Amino acid sequence: MSLDELFFFVAEENQVNDVVTGLYSGASQPWSYRQYSKIGGNEVGIVAKGNSHSDHVQPLVFVVPEDAQRRLFTRFASLRSEFSPLTSWSHIVNRRLFEHLESTKRVPSLSNLEASWSGLVVAEAVLLSGRSPDKLKIASCFATATFAVSRAFALWPSLSATEVREKYDSCNRLIRGGATPNPQVTKRLEPIWMSLLEAGEGAAYPVSRTTSAILALRQARENRSDREHFSLAEVFDSWPDFSFLRELETLGPEDRVHLFDHLIRELRSSGKAGERRELLAFAAAYVATVAAGGTPSLGLAEQVSNDWPEVLAWAYVIGGIGERITWTSSFAGLGRLIWRELTRPLYLDEPPTCDFAFDEAMYLVDRQLSDPLVHLKVKQQRLLSVALYPGVNISVPLPEAVEQASNLNRAGTPPRSSRELDQLVDALWPLIEDRLGAEGYTSTGQSGRGNAARKKAGQPRLPLDK
Repeated sequence: MSLDELFFFVAEENQVNDVVTGLYSGASQPWSYRQYSKIGGNEVGIVAKGNSHSDHVQPLVFVVPEDAQRRLFTRFASLRSEFSPLTSWSHIVNRRLFEHLESTKRVPSLSNLEASWSGLVVAEAVLLSGRSPDKLKIASCFATATFAVSRAFALWPSLSATEVREKYDSCNRLIRGGATPNPQVTKRLEPIWMSLLEAGEGAAYPVSRTTSAILALRQARENRSDREHFSLAEVFDSWPDFSFLRELETLGPEDRVHLFDHLIRELRSSGKAGERRELLAFAAAYVATVAAGGTPSLGLAEQVSNDWPEVLAWAYVIGGIGERITWTSSFAGLGRLIWRELTRPLYLDEPPTCDFAFDEAMYLVDRQLSDPLVHLKVKQQRLLSVALYPGVNISVPLPEAVEQASNLNRAGTPPRSSRELDQLVDALWPLIEDRLGAEGYTSTGQSGRGNAARKKAGQPRLPLDK
């Protein structure tokens, strides 16, 4: 969409009612990101499609300061519920993000590390579910913290991994009523996030040595070098634990397996989290990817994933470093789907693709109700798409109690589990048998002579006949 078709204005809260109905007759200005910071505490900035002289305008983006969000969202939910939730049809941003906008289109970038991020998303889904990639559903991948962090960084690089993780956790607690994915697994992946984020930022002097290793591997693979392990050896030159890298080329598959076992033993004795432990996990994962004569042997990493989930995660990451062809059917077809979502542009002049945004749900979810999400008008079953930030949509499974309450609101009768139905049938069965076996009863209400006539005519007995 051309910027000439867009205009920006600041509206008082009581003017927002007119805006959402397509009417606005106040002062406006052309698209100009430099003036967005002039929004007052009780005001809402709006980017709309059309012009201030037309009969109809379409609000595309609401710029709502954090201290004004509660009033805006709750007022529309109670007074103008036909427009609530707002975030199901219009994007909501705060002033901080809005100041980074120069157009309605944002093109995500992960600095050619999309394949590694995709691998890490799959690794987290595998570790959380205990399933192999070929048994995973794509929704499980979109439900991971790694997907949230990578997608947020790709679209909004000013966000930190810490704040995205905190918002991700808060969203799961709010929607799922306290049930969150295994936090210990996710915590073990955080150092890998930081290394990939630092590598994506292109720092000339990386803080993390694993970041240096990622960059060295990427450079070697982009140059199609067949001696990439020497590039890693230079990164770890000052660490005696990694002297094996210079001899790796001469080791056979069996010796590489023994080397992997040695690195895991060193991991067990490395104590609490620290740089050496992270480097050992990286080294063990790298050996697992080249154990079988240069081809991956991820079974080694899978065997230790219960104790060392970061080894499996690093193995999935290392396999994607330097990989530019990301539309293959890697990870049983999951790779291309994750890559597609990570690199999908965000168009703010198009409606959101989520059910609602977390920023709005935070004020509309009411845990005192049997259906806490009733004000959000949830129509989905089992799975929601929630925007942590514009374009950063994660999948959140609905708790069973919320799903049943939503089904009750739609159908008007409470859903029953299969166990409840079985108990009901067991309770009624004696009465049914007595009724069917009563003398003179037939399915047509005829006399007992009708029953006798049927039997005489040779009609086979029904299973319920006495």
